[in-house]
Amino acid sequence: MYRRYRINAALVVALCLCSSIAVDALKCTEEELMFDQDDSSRYCVFRGVRWRPGTPEPVFEESTAVQVAFVDSNLTAIPENFYSRFPRLQILRVNNASLETLKIMNFVRKVYAEQNRITLVHIAGGQYLKELYLKDNPISSLGDIAKSKSVVVLDLSGSNIADMNQDTVDFKAFSQMDNLTELYLSNLEAHYFENENDVTLPNLKVLDLSGNPIIPVNFHLNIFRGMPKLEELSLRDSGMVDLSISNIRDSLPALKRINIAGTNFRCSFMKTLLAHLNEKDVEVIGATQVKCDLGYDQVEGLCCKSDGNFLPPPPTSSQKPMTGSETSVDSTTPIHTGTNTEVPKTDSGVPKTDSETSEEGSSLTVIIVSVVAVIVVLAVAAFVGIYLKRRSEGTHKPVPRNDPNENL
Repeated sequence: MYRRYRINAALVVALCLCSSIAVDALKCTEEELMFDQDDSSRYCVFRGVRWRPGTPEPVFEESTAVQVAFVDSNLTAIPENFYSRFPRLQILRVNNASLETLKIMNFVRKVYAEQNRITLVHIAGGQYLKELYLKDNPISSLGDIAKSKSVVVLDLSGSNIADMNQDTVDFKAFSQMDNLTELYLSNLEAHYFENENDVTLPNLKVLDLSGNPIIPVNFHLNIFRGMPKLEELSLRDSGMVDLSISNIRDSLPALKRINIAGTNFRCSFMKTLLAHLNEKDVEVIGATQVKCDLGYDQVEGLCCKSDGNFLPPPPTSSQKPMTGSETSVDSTTPIHTGTNTEVPKTDSGVPKTDSETSEEGSSLTVIIVSVVAVIVVLAVAAFVGIYLKRRSEGTHKPVPRNDPNENL
């Protein structure tokens, strides 16, 4: 009798524990979520989930949902048991949730983890992962990402991958990502983009470098020669003042669209560049009929620096202040046409551009006119002074006699 009571008591305790787990298990609810104007879909949504390592993990109710989103949540990391409870998960959204580490497992093929605090990404397996969106995270090293050969779309905009390399992004970091089709590297505060090892990204079609304060002295289109399928390039809001091009097809044979809005080219250079792009059948996107700042004109919907204007370029939120070792390059060098034309040179032997020669001629004319004006003013002042002096003397002297030599 005593043994039977003890067994019954154990069953009661076990049932109570199971009941407690069932009550505490987190269950997602089906909702229609809209993240962009044209992007809405149904997700199994968890709201207000809070968890930090060192505290008891939340228990998730098992589900067959393929799309899961965490909304208004605060998670340092994804709990370990989460992926085991969603064996069919394919799309995960966990934006603005204070994530510091991100672990991707199972059959997940698309992850949105934007506006978090992610510094480390761990990909277990990774053969199914196709799209990874990590915009606005302080991540500085690619780690497992660089080894993910299956990734097609990668967004690292607003990350710190340039800060750890002296404001430089080298495409060799993506050398193992053979299937990469779209790469977004906007707003990295990067001054330089390089491809010193001539890395090939054979399937890349879209590259976004917008919002970076690019220093054009080291920016050459030949860094894109390892991207033979690149169709769209964005240099929007880069503040670039110069761009050396002889034939854009030499470096970008497949280019269809380019965004150069928000650059700081001179209008004469902008007109020449637009004519060249039109000749090579490259569509210029991003042009809008907006009012340009003082000292800027508009050419085909793009603001450009007025020729002869010496005002500083308008500030942009993404530009870094220039350091003492950096120099600004002006956009007075025309696109090279392949014809050897003799041009005036400076004292250092560097060829002068047409605008520089015109500016020097204008300055010389201003100096000559100023000197002549000063001479005329001095002559008039002297004449008036002599006249007034003689008049004054005439009022105090006696009337001269008729002796003709008296006034000598």
